[in-house]
Amino acid sequence: MKNLIITLSIIALTGTVFAQNIHYGGNLSLGAGTINIGESTATLDKLVAGEHCLKRFHISNDMGLSYSIGAFAEYEIHDNFSIGLSASYQGTSFDVNTIYIHDEFNREIVNAKNKLSISAISIPLYAKYKVLPEQGLYLKVGICTNMITSGKVMTEETLTTEEYDASGLLTGINSNSAVVYEAKFDSPTKINLFASFGLGIELKNHFTIGFDYNLPFTQNTFYSSNVEYTNSTDEGNIFTEKFKNEIATDNLNLGQFKFGTAMFSIGYMF
Repeated sequence: MKNLIITLSIIALTGTVFAQNIHYGGNLSLGAGTINIGESTATLDKLVAGEHCLKRFHISNDMGLSYSIGAFAEYEIHDNFSIGLSASYQGTSFDVNTIYIHDEFNREIVNAKNKLSISAISIPLYAKYKVLPEQGLYLKVGICTNMITSGKVMTEETLTTEEYDASGLLTGINSNSAVVYEAKFDSPTKINLFASFGLGIELKNHFTIGFDYNLPFTQNTFYSSNVEYTNSTDEGNIFTEKFKNEIATDNLNLGQFKFGTAMFSIGYMF
């Protein structure tokens, strides 16, 4: 919040210098959080107690919810072209689902639903061009920095054990009820970089309607060193520090992600 106040103060100071050509406004945005996973499937072979042990991971992702509220200032270079600076508080969630299969004497299958929640201060710098001035249609392109202020993960795990006889026939299945754990992330990348693209319309009553997409460049590694979280969840939890230190060293990089946003916004320009 402190960073947001400082940025808004800079915008206000800039306005006093170029008051005749600068326009202020505020906007509210709602949309989807997107997350790109580097490796969707990976296999790791290890020997356990002299027996062959196979550990497999499958990772998939679903879009989450993203919202933001903030303010912007645009400096009009000529009637159809301007440059702008915005600052907003942004909350984004992502759903990452993992299936961890551990084959040893029996087969253990852990299904985990992981909901990642990220809060950040977003600061886009963009150029805006009115394609159809009479209709108010415009295009935007620029770069965006995203400063993460907090992050956490909520994990819901279900463990299923399959038992086999000496001939390899399935003899029994045991399934435990789902258990939920929550922890804060230690060290996501604090400053993230995006390419920013936008399309919108300026209405006659000073309102604006737009669509913006932030394409991510920066890769994050999300994990938590919370001891209770690490000891409670299964060893296949990709968001624990234990997993990062003991398993991810095999260059699997299962906990590395890039995240972006795609949002519709409503704004008002003074």
